[in-house]
Amino acid sequence: MGEQGSQDELVEEISSLFNRVSFRLKDHQFACLDRFKLNPIQANALWRMDPRGSLSVGALADRFWADASNLSVALEALEKRGLVTRRPAAHDRRVRTVRLTAEGRALRRRLMACLFDEPPVVAGLSRRERLALRDLLAKLDV
Repeated sequence: MGEQGSQDELVEEISSLFNRVSFRLKDHQFACLDRFKLNPIQANALWRMDPRGSLSVGALADRFWADASNLSVALEALEKRGLVTRRPAAHDRRVRTVRLTAEGRALRRRLMACLFDEPPVVAGLSRRERLALRDLLAKLDV
């Protein structure tokens, strides 16, 4: 019976640590978004776009697991800032395509660097520790 109690405490401690790390990661992400004056949907769109080519708004929405209509406001805002262009597809004028502009590619690079180069949640870990953490997280991501 004592063993069960210690397992529950361990699970609770793991969950608590995950939550704290998760909140720190979110705080870091929101600070990056704030720096570039992006909301989460706009940043996600930039992240999921191919920096070398265009794709349909529908394909971009599929990368979000969302409906294309949910992206229209975010894409319009990015277009007004000169970060993306939206055009009818050559093969079907009913299909809209979206493409990063040179300015959009540059901002995407800076955003990705801010988000992923040195997030504070892994900054204090050695390469070996980062690899071990990655491997453990990959086991959980099933």
